Amino acid sequence: MDNRDNISVRSFMQQNEIVNYDQTLYDAGIEWIENFWHHNKKAVDIMSQSKIFWNWWSMQWERRTEPCIYKNGHELNETNLSRLEKLQVLHDYNKTHSIGTNLIYPTDSMLDLMKEIEKELKPAK
Repeated sequence: MDNRDNISVRSFMQQNEIVNYDQTLYDAGIEWIENFWHHNKKAVDIMSQSKIFWNWWSMQWERRTEPCIYKNGHELNETNLSRLEKLQVLHDYNKTHSIGTNLIYPTDSMLDLMKEIEKELKPAK
């Protein structure tokens, strides 16, 4: 069985103490929502509480993070990386995610969710 199927990027990052993966994922997700909705508090509140959004966002974040691990010749089931190996993965992680969240585009399911939120934002007639 391929290790990619049963060990997550999140687990790799946490087991090797490379970064606080959950916190950076959350912070970047909130940043993405705020940028998309131009800091509309109600829209940000609605979307930031959406399980659909967080499942989608986690998948997008993992897709961007995974190459940082494989690029350095590691597999997801590896633990006990050396200090230098951790720094190499962290460097690539920071480089990948420093580009910002603006380059992550919504999928069809996200666009559907956004349309629903937009309806909620319109004043009642």
